[in-house]
Amino acid sequence: MVGDSNTADDLFQEAAVIMLQKREQVGADGNFLAWGRAIAFNVVRDYRKKRARQKVHALDDHALQFVAEAFEDFKVASNCSNSPATFQKSESHRARSLRYHGFGLTST
Repeated sequence: MVGDSNTADDLFQEAAVIMLQKREQVGADGNFLAWGRAIAFNVVRDYRKKRARQKVHALDDHALQFVAEAFEDFKVASNCSNSPATFQKSESHRARSLRYHGFGLTST
């Protein structure tokens, strides 16, 4: 349901904590299994909603290379007489150019 065993373990632990905190709600005649499933379902649903809102982005190989080069360029530029504003404009233009040519961020 979440695609990652570590995340699944974390969500299981979260559901278990909620079940312990709310154990009085189920009562002796209640269906514990259905109640536990509902809590687990809600925990996973909340996680998936939260993750969808975050719109996680991963850097592809080209983007990582660009960031590494930009960092090196920044280190060099910060030691030179070039103003940081000039450096930012040129790197911003370079980043937009790479993005629109398919070498930027990709959604996962």
